[in-house]
Amino acid sequence: MDWYEIDVTPSHDLDFAFLREPLPEEVRADRYKVLFGEGRFGDDYPEEPKVYMSKKDPGMKLGDFIGNTGNALVFSKRVKEVMHIDELNMPKMEFLPVWIHNHKRRLASKDYFICNVLETADVLDKEVAKLNEVEGDVASIEGLTFDERKALKAPDLFRLKEEKDRYFASSRLMYYITTMVVPPPTNIYVSQVAVSHKGESET
Repeated sequence: MDWYEIDVTPSHDLDFAFLREPLPEEVRADRYKVLFGEGRFGDDYPEEPKVYMSKKDPGMKLGDFIGNTGNALVFSKRVKEVMHIDELNMPKMEFLPVWIHNHKRRLASKDYFICNVLETADVLDKEVAKLNEVEGDVASIEGLTFDERKALKAPDLFRLKEEKDRYFASSRLMYYITTMVVPPPTNIYVSQVAVSHKGESET
């Protein structure tokens, strides 16, 4: 099994839409819930969840992932549907609809969702990865490496225990997204994570 980090701020193709504020205005005070997966919005989430493209980012094309500065996983409806198949081991998560409006504040699509991942996973090989701490909190990680013996127990999508604002997907999840979404998904960029102890069983 391999694992990939999901890029939440892709800028490879500037024709794609980008959101400065992926959350509706009514719940932005609770953005930490999406930033760190610390709780559900539930009934506090608005019935008309309007979000707007920024004039700072002229792209208007809607891909299967919408880049943003709010550290949110904003997926298309067709990617969301893949996440419900029985073959996957998905985490506890909350899907929050977003109605994306263009630069003229006209509705562009209602078929997008924030995936608020509510689980973390302890997968680091701490003998390889170096944790840089500031006042007891992890500020950065050098040499990011997963221990396969730990990672195989994790869901197919998760936040890193030491840095909850980072998202990782298994090769199994990426396989289903790239094969079941037709035509192929757009604007989804990932980077493969180094893995140690491949093929070893945990004693």
